[in-house]
Amino acid sequence: MLLSGLFGNKTAAKVLLSIENYGSGYPRGIATAFGMAISQVQRQLERLEREAVLSTDS
Repeated sequence: MLLSGLFGNKTAAKVLLSIENYGSGYPRGIATAFGMAISQVQRQLERLEREAVLSTDS
């Protein structure tokens, strides 16, 4: 997947594609959609937020 090179790995690319497609998302929903562990998605969301790629609405 081309985006994995841009964003570091396939999980990050899938997370970003899901959020781009739906506008937002929850770790469980993203993980279920792609058949991944929730912890993988949470780790990527935390990394993307830390790097200011994404932000959480509180």
